[in-house]
Amino acid sequence: MNVLYNLYPMFNCEEGGVILQTKLSDLFYRPFLAPLLETYNFLKEEDLTVFRKYVTEHGQDDITSFPNIKQKYQLGDDPYQAAIASLLAITETCSPVTKFKLLISFLETICSCVKHFYLQSGLSEEEANDISCLGADDLMPISIYIITRASKPELISELQFLYDATHEDDLNGQEGTA
Repeated sequence: MNVLYNLYPMFNCEEGGVILQTKLSDLFYRPFLAPLLETYNFLKEEDLTVFRKYVTEHGQDDITSFPNIKQKYQLGDDPYQAAIASLLAITETCSPVTKFKLLISFLETICSCVKHFYLQSGLSEEEANDISCLGADDLMPISIYIITRASKPELISELQFLYDATHEDDLNGQEGTA
């Protein structure tokens, strides 16, 4: 890394280092990510089968049929479309660094969806901010709903790969919740 920083001083800062790390990660994983994920799919076939069955049975269910989602977050399908798109973007990149950022962004997008919904419903900025501050107890069931609605069982392999590729120090705080 130091050689790259000396050759390209623009990368020798926090933002530059992140850009370099992302580019290198993408270049490194691109050639073998698909076979790696196929291996994950094979190894997790039992989990994928259970998840496919769950998606088949509940993929079109209304949000109200997900019992652990509090009523104030049962906003219907439309408000969570941005979060579904954010989640699906994880499957569009080869870089674990980018996937990790997208996963964190996915959780932030859920909060933004809630805030936007309540702002459109007439709540003040302060009230919408308060209601959109979700903890893990609220994020988890909403995430399960969104993952189910995304109807992409391969996400299990993507998320397992991401977990395995993430350094344990990065699994604390907001990143650990993701």
